[in-house]
Amino acid sequence: MKQIKLPISIKTLLVLIIIPIYLTVTAVLIFKVIPPMPDFKIRNTTAIASDVMYVDNGAELPYLYKNAQGGFSAQPFKLLIFTDTHIDSYLNRLDKNNKTIEMLRNNIESARPDLVIFNGDNVTAAFTRSRAVALAEMMEAYGVYWAPVYGNHDTENITALSRDKLTALWSGYPHCLVKSGDVTGSGNYIINIKTSETTVSKSLIFMDSGEYLSKAEKLALGYDKDETVYDYIRPDQIQWYTNSVNSIAAQYGSNVKSMLFIHIALPEYEDAYLEGEILYGEMREDIGCSKVNSGMFDAIVAAAHTEAIFAGHDHINDFEALYRGVRFVYCLSSGYTSYDLVSRNGGSPEERLQGCLAVTIDAGGDYSISRITNTIYN
Repeated sequence: MKQIKLPISIKTLLVLIIIPIYLTVTAVLIFKVIPPMPDFKIRNTTAIASDVMYVDNGAELPYLYKNAQGGFSAQPFKLLIFTDTHIDSYLNRLDKNNKTIEMLRNNIESARPDLVIFNGDNVTAAFTRSRAVALAEMMEAYGVYWAPVYGNHDTENITALSRDKLTALWSGYPHCLVKSGDVTGSGNYIINIKTSETTVSKSLIFMDSGEYLSKAEKLALGYDKDETVYDYIRPDQIQWYTNSVNSIAAQYGSNVKSMLFIHIALPEYEDAYLEGEILYGEMREDIGCSKVNSGMFDAIVAAAHTEAIFAGHDHINDFEALYRGVRFVYCLSSGYTSYDLVSRNGGSPEERLQGCLAVTIDAGGDYSISRITNTIYN
């Protein structure tokens, strides 16, 4: 039988097919997985004049106060809350990432807050250290105190800083107030706002709501090992919370109330929306809570100390609801590199919800919440 001679060998043909595939996959990995050094286009930062003082003497919970002629001031205390900034700096998202940074700056410089809170999913994706440093240096240049909690995306990438390492890094900056804590997670800590040596106007409680359950944990709880199950507030964290608020009430009086800052919403956020009094906004996506209800809200109700819970995670939910005596608040998503109302539901850029919350606390503990949407800067 006469053999048919091919113009090229099978080996050569395979090489010609495999090499382009390999190069394409490699390029995609570089483009999508490995972010470059940050390019935030940060302008020269001018320090914001602040009369806020921080005391951490080990004898009591750390506290902030406004200074007036060497003493305590009764002036209102202003929080600025960002969430889901997702500073990830992927090659294909640099413009969006730069916009996130510019809007952070616009809001900080306009509001001139006493404390900035980053409520999770702050610096995300791979190789996060350089971006974590850049964010910290920007905040330090402002000279404003800042307090972060962690979300499910902050440390999920294998190349990202772990929670403990991120806390160790950020806590080394003079104006960053994060502490690791002695319970599950990292970033379980409390800061009191004081108006005199013996008077607390508000306690701010920061808790780590975790990332995802491990395969072993999912199987132990009866879930499929490949199912996505968000983490939950663990029993030792709940006990820490209960002990802490009881101690605050014993030291400063039962009239002192607290605010709780977590990234992943509690399951009761859905109950609050469906059964509570709607104060503002809408539920535009399912509540992205854990499937495990560990009883954190029951502890909150029993303690009768926390009057407001602030969560992020669900980018297009923006409602506030009063339920069983507690105000459930969704913070406005602040970043542009992840999904938002326009990318998820369509519409014009003017309908974006990105922004932040401003919370003003007066000397008596009363507070107000206002929303700042970034469209005001367009």
